[in-house]
Amino acid sequence: MAHSVSSLVYRMLVLNTGQVPWTLARQLSVVYAPLLKEIKKNVANLDRMFTPDKPGRRVAGGQFSSDSLVELYLAFSLRKTNVDTRESLSEEFSRLDFVDNLSDDAFQSNFYSTLSTLVDLDIVFDRYDPPSTGRLSRGKDIFGSQPARIGFVRCRRTACSGPPVGRPGLERTQAERKTRMAAIIKNAGALKAKLLKLNTAGLGAFLKLDVLSEILDKKVGQVGRYERAVFNEAFKVLIDEGFDVPHMQPCWRAG
Repeated sequence: MAHSVSSLVYRMLVLNTGQVPWTLARQLSVVYAPLLKEIKKNVANLDRMFTPDKPGRRVAGGQFSSDSLVELYLAFSLRKTNVDTRESLSEEFSRLDFVDNLSDDAFQSNFYSTLSTLVDLDIVFDRYDPPSTGRLSRGKDIFGSQPARIGFVRCRRTACSGPPVGRPGLERTQAERKTRMAAIIKNAGALKAKLLKLNTAGLGAFLKLDVLSEILDKKVGQVGRYERAVFNEAFKVLIDEGFDVPHMQPCWRAG
């Protein structure tokens, strides 16, 4: 019996070797329960988690579906920037990325820290809740988007997990990863404290949702890929600047 996500995923990879690749749905069904159990245990600020057995609708920051959280874990694990995690992951398994990650004792901890930081920001952004409607009219709408969440956690080459983990073929030492992750957590905490001091108008001025709406309303062929690229570049700027920006406009316009 597997006692952790790491051991269970590793067993899945071993059993799948040489066989017909599992579909993503089948893989998620195996990883699902232990992963979500560990997320609940290690991400204390997570407000609600919706599951097929306990469905619900996101009405506030810090609330996510179980499927989206599993997808974030996969996104955090994969090296390629434009992977659609709804497709088969057999190609990624053949690269041994998962095995590399699972051999790193700090990998799981880095994922939970990254997710916790995302939840913190999501809850703070949710304080901007004006009486208006629209896709991007309130703070919680930012991380209400899976492309935004994936942009924040994308491993190695993008967003939060890019700097501490490093690029493929240019791996950082464990000490470097720990130092960089600690800096991200510290800087995000400073931004959180700054935003908590703002009133509704001030928070709205910081978020610049009108600018983000303008960027995302651009007519493109592949909307999902375009939005992932926008958020990937946006959060990369935020992290590169140490979360110390006057407002989010330079982030939203980075893509």
